[in-house]
Amino acid sequence: KHARELFIRAALVEGEWDTRAPFFVHNQRQMREIEELEHKSRRPDVLVDDELIFAFYDALVPADVCTVKGFDGWRGEAEKKDPKLLFLKRADLMRHEAAGITTDVFPKQLRLGIGGTEFGLSYHFEPGSARDGVTATVPLAALNQIVDTRTEWLVPGMRREKVQALLKSLPQRLRRHCVPLPDFSARFCNEVRQSDAPLAQAVAHFVREQTGLAVPVETFRADTLPAHLVMNFKLVDEHGRQLDMGRNLPELRATHRAAVEASFERLAELAGLSGVAGTGAGTGAGSGAAAGAGAALAQRSAGGAGSASGSASGSAAGHAGSARHSAAGSVQLGTASGRILHADCTNWDFGDLEDIVEVHNLIGYPALVDYQTHVNVELIDAQRDAELSHRQGVMRLLQLQMKEQLTGLRKTLPLRALGMQFLPFGGESELAQQLIEAGFTRASLTDPLPRKQADFMARRSEAKLKLGLITQEIAALAGRILDEQQTLNKKLAGAKAYPQVAQDIQSQMQRLLPKNFIIATPYAQLSQVPRYLKAASVRLDKLRADPARDAK
Repeated sequence: KHARELFIRAALVEGEWDTRAPFFVHNQRQMREIEELEHKSRRPDVLVDDELIFAFYDALVPADVCTVKGFDGWRGEAEKKDPKLLFLKRADLMRHEAAGITTDVFPKQLRLGIGGTEFGLSYHFEPGSARDGVTATVPLAALNQIVDTRTEWLVPGMRREKVQALLKSLPQRLRRHCVPLPDFSARFCNEVRQSDAPLAQAVAHFVREQTGLAVPVETFRADTLPAHLVMNFKLVDEHGRQLDMGRNLPELRATHRAAVEASFERLAELAGLSGVAGTGAGTGAGSGAAAGAGAALAQRSAGGAGSASGSASGSAAGHAGSARHSAAGSVQLGTASGRILHADCTNWDFGDLEDIVEVHNLIGYPALVDYQTHVNVELIDAQRDAELSHRQGVMRLLQLQMKEQLTGLRKTLPLRALGMQFLPFGGESELAQQLIEAGFTRASLTDPLPRKQADFMARRSEAKLKLGLITQEIAALAGRILDEQQTLNKKLAGAKAYPQVAQDIQSQMQRLLPKNFIIATPYAQLSQVPRYLKAASVRLDKLRADPARDAK
């Protein structure tokens, strides 16, 4: 009797039996699916307990059966009469229906990026665990493809709880306008469609629509939310092996920046993305290669292991079947490797650049990259990085095209006159560099930046006309700033009797004037800096006359 009970509990109930018997496979799958429902609904009371499953088998298995051999012999005869005799019904395994727990609200995959990549999702209910909540599996190459704000919305089945938690984090004077919170949260989820806006911003907008109350986004205390209401990310390599896990996307990106870039470069190379230029949409070339790389990326996103050799063979097939586009087409397949599309450029002689290059699940942003003596055209996987790089690259290419004019301009700048006052920020070469970069920014780097050869040539012509006057104007403004700073420093030296005020003004001045203040501060704000410094000087003058008034 004891041996029979051990057999039923260990082999049939707990599943510690290596068999492909149809009833066993069916029953184990049913139990796994119901356990998944528990993780999604965050309720550990859906699957019946082991005693009820034991009772099911106990009522069917004869009293003299206590081994695998004996069980298989009995089962063979019993299933001739009733093939489904040992099949557990789903309803028998569930304490309640777990209504609403469907793939529509708890999807297995979710599109979190700007391309076509769908990231595999898994759900886990274990408060305090690193896996608690919903976890997206992210291939290394796709880490920069994720739109951060999309992850804030989680999945539909978890959204109402998160919205309610955000509303609960508001101060009581604001929160009371949204009661009862469960009903208000449900109304938001029913009426507001997911967008790329931050979730807190969307909730604030809805509160204003419903109540007329303006709720500043910063009043939501997202830092107080339970961990399971923040999406978790499992970073995997090209073979599906876990590299890292965390809920802080910027931190993951910073930690794995070099590896992400290298992985993206390998995928770009496999997909045949070399020499990207042209005037079309940038989606047609190398389709066969892209299919191989894209399929591998999709498989890893869904949590599969992927196959490096399979990706490579798909890439080879794609190269064999893909056509080189003419100059009128969208993509030129060159011989450059990885993400360098054109190298060692000192002229814009590489055609027009696409805004994006999309090949199945791979998204890249062609941009100019500054290498001091030349620029490269490279495919960058993060949009913000590409924008910053392209701005600096366009400026460098303009400078390379205007070497003679820049030589003459440097001779006319008041570098010697401003040099002594500028010493806290750098030498004359740093001053000249900042003035010229600020001049280029105002003269020819207004948005949108050029992506076509004709637009770049127009900006170059514009710079040749305006650069000298604009740079001299910025130099004059820098002189006024440095004069006011010098005056203020002298007054601060005489304000030792008022250390708190002096420290306050010093702190403000450091924020106003970082080492690269001429290029770091947009011109509209930079032109106001002399006024701010003058006001600080006036404050010190009045301080001596009436310290009590300043304290107020």
